[in-house]
Amino acid sequence: MIQLINANKTYTSKSGIKVKALDHVNLEFNAKGLVFVLGKSGSGKSSLLNILGGLDSANTSKIMINGQELKRFDDRTCSIYRNTHIGFIFQEYNLMHNLNVYENIALALRLQNKEVDESKVLDTLALVDLQGLEKRCLDELSGGQKQRVAIARALIKDPTIILADEPTGNLDSQTSNQIFEVLKRLSKDKLVIVVSHDREFAELFGDRIITLKDGKVEEDTQAKVDEAFIALPQAIRARLPFALKAKMSFENIVQNKLRLMVTVMIVSFLVAVLSAVYTALYVSADVTGDLMDL
Repeated sequence: MIQLINANKTYTSKSGIKVKALDHVNLEFNAKGLVFVLGKSGSGKSSLLNILGGLDSANTSKIMINGQELKRFDDRTCSIYRNTHIGFIFQEYNLMHNLNVYENIALALRLQNKEVDESKVLDTLALVDLQGLEKRCLDELSGGQKQRVAIARALIKDPTIILADEPTGNLDSQTSNQIFEVLKRLSKDKLVIVVSHDREFAELFGDRIITLKDGKVEEDTQAKVDEAFIALPQAIRARLPFALKAKMSFENIVQNKLRLMVTVMIVSFLVAVLSAVYTALYVSADVTGDLMDL
């Protein structure tokens, strides 16, 4: 069982006004199932998801799994928590455009400092109906296919919870239906929590619907949960191999022509400055030597 205890979150706006995003929210979740979190803009949906995912900290809160508190007091601990327990699915996909489908999914394993198992990557692609597309570039995919790549990337980590923030916000109704069918299948073995504005899809696919209003739980169709034990993965610190970081950085610069041009200009400018400084020092040394000879 997963518990969120006494979650409070207050933001201070640019004008100095304090806004209560979450107000004493207490929730319990089963180890499996598809849970929808609904509410109007500003109701606290994204704040709730970010706190559950370790992307944001609450002013006061505890996250408990199997009755044990997951302590998150610093960036390093939050990073380990996210890398170990959470699989994220974002509205904007957040994929690496200089990597193909296979490489995007394999990246999640590399961040966990794991060997990339090709058969595991291909099996995960099959789970989201993308078999045979592993070598495709992202520009060759539809919006729905990109979102399924994002789902596969989250799933291959074998997380405790899959969190989806408006996963169909950029998709048409037919494609949205396909994405929720995939998430429904996955929720038979995983806890999947979806933030959405769409009550129709929530009622069609959700096992549970939580509605927020002004930072509080207004409605919960299944507040009672079982106390089943959850098998937890071993804590893993996020770590990307240096060679892969260098490769990704270089490819990112090359593919972005503007960035490449700016980088070349900066390097050229620095070389010119260093050359001018060296020349000035060299000339100064010669002049000083000539004066000493006199």
